[in-house]
Amino acid sequence: MINGWRLPVVARPINRTYLRLVVLMLAIATLFVIGRWFLSKSFGTTFGFLFDPTGWDIAFSILPYTKNDPYWWAFLVGVTNTITAGALGVVGATTLGFVVGAAPLSGNRLLSDIARIYVNIVRNVPLILQAALWYGIILHFPPARSAFSILGEIYFSNRGLCIPKFSDTGTLIGAVILVGFLYWGIKSTHRFVQSRRNEPHSLWRSGVTIAVTISAAAGLALLLPRLPAAISIEAPVLKGLNFSGGFQIPPEFAALAAAIIVYRGAYIGEIFRGGFTSVARGQIEAAKALGLRPWMVLWKIRLPLALIVIVPPLASEYINIMKVTSIGIVIGFADLFMVSSNATMQTGRPLEVIFIMMLIYLILNYSISAAMNLVNRRLRVRGFS
Repeated sequence: MINGWRLPVVARPINRTYLRLVVLMLAIATLFVIGRWFLSKSFGTTFGFLFDPTGWDIAFSILPYTKNDPYWWAFLVGVTNTITAGALGVVGATTLGFVVGAAPLSGNRLLSDIARIYVNIVRNVPLILQAALWYGIILHFPPARSAFSILGEIYFSNRGLCIPKFSDTGTLIGAVILVGFLYWGIKSTHRFVQSRRNEPHSLWRSGVTIAVTISAAAGLALLLPRLPAAISIEAPVLKGLNFSGGFQIPPEFAALAAAIIVYRGAYIGEIFRGGFTSVARGQIEAAKALGLRPWMVLWKIRLPLALIVIVPPLASEYINIMKVTSIGIVIGFADLFMVSSNATMQTGRPLEVIFIMMLIYLILNYSISAAMNLVNRRLRVRGFS
């Protein structure tokens, strides 16, 4: 208010991230409706088979699964396995790529040569051959009775990797997710109350935030009595020819994860190397003049400035990692592609299965792209402000 006159309130533009999310959900719903109508009219296809029992087993699944479960649950199991393998590949390949990309900066000629040889060899061998190689190596490990042991708790054998786990992993994961939603809701509500802006679009946002906060708090309150029993450790124990208890990672999953990490790590290493070398030499000289140690120069100067250049190509690499998990069908890993293949053979409905598989991959890859674009915008604003 100026001299008794109330100025008109200028509405802030709607956040593009929320707008794109709404557009994506509408596009997916429209695509599903149109695709279902087109398939039913042109080919007489239906999706009723999704509620029929599968009648076949899945060797490894993060979610509980039996052969009496319906096909829609089998697809969900395959998606969960794909996301798990992809997430492990993203974390492992990024870590390995960072080490490989930083090796030439160490000043050690041996490390630099090793990194260069690794990149030149690994990138020129197809991923499918590397997956088969890792699978053969794991199958030649000693049997369970002679398994390699680390501290008597972790075992390597030809049956895969056995590690301790929490007694109720699902409860812990659910509690962590609810705590994250609760923290986000409280922080968003606090920020909204502090801003005190009369925004036309803030009403529905605040309503969604309050609903998510209340739901997360209620769910967390229901899980609290189960947490003490859920955090107890269950260690693997050798019984007969195999291990019992703990979390068992089969050879197929371990081989696929190792192949993806080693193969895509070489590409990500080149991305990091290019990003590190793109930092202006004056910035590095200034950091050294201030007395910073080499690791501090890398961590506090090179990496933050290089991320502005690194993030866009990293988004493409992460999408590729999620897609190449389909290579697991060669070594018997039950990802989305393998579950879809089995569903096609059992039901004789390839068009419906392909449509579902394409829709799921579209959602996964677009989610990765949207998340990396958000990170890229944050970094660019910070880098150029």
